[in-house]
Amino acid sequence: MESVHLNILKQVECLDIFTSAALGSHHHNLTLRFTYRSDEKTLDFETIEKGHQEIMQALMPLTESVI
Repeated sequence: MESVHLNILKQVECLDIFTSAALGSHHHNLTLRFTYRSDEKTLDFETIEKGHQEIMQALMPLTESVI
């Protein structure tokens, strides 16, 4: 995640880690909350979505995840 430098990303929280035998012993489902904020302007959907996609692209290779 250090490769992602977004001025609008203020906080990342892990809300839940779900494990299940159906997922396998080395797989988990994570629920993450991203807080975006700008002191300069009201953020529009396109700005948030662009930042969110950048975060997802950075996370996928690190976690071998499916989003």
